[in-house]
Amino acid sequence: TQISKKEIEPTYLDISIIDRFSKNYRSNNFIKVLTSIFTREQVSFIINTYQIGTVNTWPGPGATVFWQIDNENRLRSGKILLYNETTGKRVKDPYPHITWYHKTAKLKNFNLSQCLFGLHLINEKPYSPISIVESEKTACIMSVLLPKTTWMATGSLSNINDRMFDPIYHRDIILYPDASISEDNTNNCFDRWSEKAELLRRKGYSI
Repeated sequence: TQISKKEIEPTYLDISIIDRFSKNYRSNNFIKVLTSIFTREQVSFIINTYQIGTVNTWPGPGATVFWQIDNENRLRSGKILLYNETTGKRVKDPYPHITWYHKTAKLKNFNLSQCLFGLHLINEKPYSPISIVESEKTACIMSVLLPKTTWMATGSLSNINDRMFDPIYHRDIILYPDASISEDNTNNCFDRWSEKAELLRRKGYSI
């Protein structure tokens, strides 16, 4: 007989950790890019809405923390990314500048259970559609450009599944896949998200 594995409980962090990183925005490369595009008020809106943080240790000065706060205001962890302060693109050379807060804090026995970035906003606009993109950066920018919908991000191409989407089951969902296509045309983001969307529709989701 097959023994079903009990799902491991997620690890939650103290929400007050966010306050320790809610400063040094002048050194934050992502905020520098936003400041070149938007007004001061619009940049403040993004920072406050998504609780953007700044890290000046790893991977170097100017990195951004995108906190994953769930629908019950529980802190799952924070993804740390480094952007080019001029282009706004992720720094990938000589290696991808991406990690997680719980790794830099060297927390042992930590079970990361990701949620949608921006999920904590679900109750602020109870009747607005949920618009979902892949990157946290895009969700932040779109929250200013199209504010009538609630913007969230999966954080990766593959994070469209029942577990991630369960808290927004009752909402109207719009997916905005990246326009990226691989060289051999087999890794088309639009096609992959369309397939996953159809699977979720069969389970009752409105996508």
